[in-house]
Amino acid sequence: MKQIASLFTFMLLFFGACTLSSCSDDDAPEANAFTGAQQADFIKSMVLTSKGDIAFTPADAEGVYMVAVDNEDLAYQEASAAAGYLFLHTGTELFTLNDGYGSVQLKKSTEDGIFLTESFQVKGIPSFTLQIVSEAYYHNNNIIPPLPQGYNWVCMSCFKRFPEKCDTCPYCGGVVCQYGNSSEVF
Repeated sequence: MKQIASLFTFMLLFFGACTLSSCSDDDAPEANAFTGAQQADFIKSMVLTSKGDIAFTPADAEGVYMVAVDNEDLAYQEASAAAGYLFLHTGTELFTLNDGYGSVQLKKSTEDGIFLTESFQVKGIPSFTLQIVSEAYYHNNNIIPPLPQGYNWVCMSCFKRFPEKCDTCPYCGGVVCQYGNSSEVF
């Protein structure tokens, strides 16, 4: 019995030493898993319609578009979803795509009714600025026309837009409701 206990103790010590001394790359920086082309393609899927038009509502200035949300936290979620990058609440942030495919800059706005301004400079997408605004600002005649015709359904989780209604988002499983009618979610 003593021999079994000694053998068991020896095995524990041996495997413990092997575990602690094995090679590891824990200190090496993680390589980004996505190429610039993949990042740009994701952004295109989030901000362009199938016809290649910007999928947001044009504002009253050339190259400026708007989307309405209820609060600043949702504004950051919208900005992060559109860029495929987690923006923090730090004021001004720059997300640079890999391989020189461009960048997305996010700025906290000081203008009343505008939460954030997101500027897209990405290969394969027309350069544009997205203002993420309050519902009141959005409905106060600060827009040109509504969303491109046929893209009036939006996922309330990832903000992906769809030409027709579906109950759940095929990308994230979120609830899809008619754009501008988020009360369907609750």
